[in-house]
Amino acid sequence: PLEDMTSLAKAILKLHSNGQEFVKMIKKCCDTDLNTISTLVKEADKLRTEESLKQLKNAMAFGEWQFASCEDILKGKKEKQLNLKTNDIVWSYEEIGENIDRVLLGAGKEELKEIETVIQQFEKCKEISSYRIKFWKKGGRIDIENDIENDEKGGNQNDDKPLKLPVRSQMDEFEACKECWKRRLIQWKKQCLKLREKYPALNYFCFHEIHYLIHQFNTLLSPSCHNRPFQAFKSIKSFLQKINCQITDQDVDKVLQEWQDLKALTNSKIWKSRNVLDVDSDEDCEEHIADVGTVLHSVWHASKHNCVIEN
Repeated sequence: PLEDMTSLAKAILKLHSNGQEFVKMIKKCCDTDLNTISTLVKEADKLRTEESLKQLKNAMAFGEWQFASCEDILKGKKEKQLNLKTNDIVWSYEEIGENIDRVLLGAGKEELKEIETVIQQFEKCKEISSYRIKFWKKGGRIDIENDIENDEKGGNQNDDKPLKLPVRSQMDEFEACKECWKRRLIQWKKQCLKLREKYPALNYFCFHEIHYLIHQFNTLLSPSCHNRPFQAFKSIKSFLQKINCQITDQDVDKVLQEWQDLKALTNSKIWKSRNVLDVDSDEDCEEHIADVGTVLHSVWHASKHNCVIEN
């Protein structure tokens, strides 16, 4: 710490190689009229406010809210979390908030009325985005691309494609979309508990790992997979060892065969009993995970770690 003002002055002079020149620069700053600086700042703020207001007015006519896809969220792409696209200009989540705050502080009441809708929509969109992110991070998935309910609740809401809602849409559509995702999240939390209670083997994995296993099962059983034994040993065996550390390559092959038989039976039942468009997307996701629990039950049952020793 500096002991006195002299020490402070010397320390400041050392900041610049040419001490006298630095003193002149400091003096010039101190001599500047603070009112002038304040005026310049206010003018700059006014220009930014006018630009933000203009952009928000354009958004009222041509804007589109864009939400991140499941892949974007799981890869941590925060810049795609929630965007507002107007013509060729795209505002990120942070930029939307900054521009709206600037307008709220600097614009008049009449001007604010013109963009009131887009401000209200932003609040709804934040809720929609929050529910979507929580749903996916907890392992929820939507498997049916053209789900009927989705089309009625604010557009296509499958995992692979970003959700898009035009600013010109009615507020009821935003509210319906929010309630749809809120309901999905609540239902998925309940399904998670039921699945883990019914299928003990699932408790060895998080749901993201289970989705990975489903993908690996389907990949290894596809006609294009020519090196199945090695691939199975490398990508699946390490997962199954969490349940039973003594699992063998033969056990892995047995699990794959059971998965193939179960999928064939499930697909046959679906085609015979109902139209694909009638399948609820949440239930479809639950069924896939339940199938994993079914084929892994024998692995769990064979593990000595799960035996109950009676006295």
